[in-house]
Formats: sequence, C-alpha cells, structure tokens
Amino acid sequence: MKRPPQPNVLFVNVGWAERYDGSHTIFGNHGDIKQQSGNPSKLGEGKAFLKDSTGRVRCVVGMGRISPGSAIDVVFVARNPNTKQYQIVGIYHQPSFFSSRWTNPKGRQEIWTDASTRDYIELVDNQRPNVEWPRGRSIRRWVRRRGTIYYPALFNKYVALI
Repeated sequence: MKRPPQPNVLFVNVGWAERYDGSHTIFGNHGDIKQQSGNPSKLGEGKAFLKDSTGRVRCVVGMGRISPGSAIDVVFVARNPNTKQYQIVGIYHQPSFFSSRWTNPKGRQEIWTDASTRDYIELVDNQRPNVEWPRGRSIRRWVRRRGTIYYPALFNKYVALI
C-alpha cells in the first residue's frame, strides 16, 4: 500500500500480551484489563493482530473520537511486565476509525474508538523496541500531528520501524 510521505502518528498504550491473537492473556494496570481478568476475548487489544474474514485487524485506541482529516498511523505500545519497559508491539497504517458510545461502570456515557486496517506490522518477541513512555495521560499521545513532532524520540522509533 502506498504510504503518505508524512502521516500523523498516534501512539496508543495497550495492555501487554505475548501475541495479540485472541489466545494470550493481557497484562496491565488499566482498569478494564483488571476488570476483565486479562481475558483477550473481552478486551479491545486482545485480537489486535488477528485478521477477520475480510483480512482486517481491529484494536481499541481509547476514549474519545479521532477525526483523521489526513493520514494517521497508529503505533501500539505496551509495558512488558517482566522488564517493566514500554515496547512497540505493532503499527496500523492509515486505519479507519469507528467510534461508539458505552456506559461506564459509574453510569456515565463515554465515547470509545477502535481502529481497523489491512495494512499493519505486528512485532513479536525480540522485534519489539523499547521506548520511553512520557508521563501523564497514559492511553495515547499524538507524536506527530499537522506537521509538528511533539515527542522526537518516539517519532524516531516509529521512523526506524517503517
């Protein structure tokens, strides 16, 4: 697939798994992971690199809408429970985004967004590079948006992988 020369780049922090194929337990401190006991069939990242019948993969990208406006690549990062290091586990190139409403445990309506694509990279085992995850909000970071690079070290890791 032809890639745009400079897409926006969104990094998303998901739970850790050896593989995201629906058969490996998800580990992490996100409330949903704990609530679902790491069950990959109940978690948005559990099957992030398992193709559906149309050849697409799908993964959660967090709360709130994402309005593309232009090309976006999504880079998935997870914290390895053994090393305590954040690592890149995969990339979705120019996914489609789907938002839906759900009611959180406190009864409040929330918007949740998933991404889906046929063009992706899954990293396994020693292919996963370590990254320094910025402090603060834990789920996602715009690393490059509208031509501005906000996290140069993360952007450089992304560029090295593609």
